[in-house]
Amino acid sequence: MPLMLDIFLKYSFTEIVIFVIILSLGVKQAMELVEWFKNKFKKGTDKAISEKERIEHIDIKLENYDKILNNITTNIDELKNETKMLINSDKDAIKAFITEKHHFFCYSQKWIDDYSLDVLERRYEHYVDEKGNSFVKDLMEELRELPRVPQ
Repeated sequence: MPLMLDIFLKYSFTEIVIFVIILSLGVKQAMELVEWFKNKFKKGTDKAISEKERIEHIDIKLENYDKILNNITTNIDELKNETKMLINSDKDAIKAFITEKHHFFCYSQKWIDDYSLDVLERRYEHYVDEKGNSFVKDLMEELRELPRVPQ
């Protein structure tokens, strides 16, 4: 149970969905490959074939494997690119959120409550986990220095 909680805390909903999609596509392709192997080997063992026919048969199998592997590779590359785009988008959203909250708490309110700071710390932790590195660190330091009660 703690493993599942760690997964939900470490990854965003969109990342989890993408991982599930990638896993599903992989399983689907693997099942198709196994079924294809079964059919091809069954056909190949049902009748005696000459050495030349056997080599031709293997060449056809290899071409089919190449097509399947290329398809899987293409799908994985597309999902990697989409994942990168989603992570970049998430980093931008976190950066905007922290900036907005910083301006409110530092310039308008001039104090911060523990719950708001906790939320900001968690969002910042996700930002760092996603390899975000910009002015947000400085904003968080300023937020941490604010008094915890209204003046």
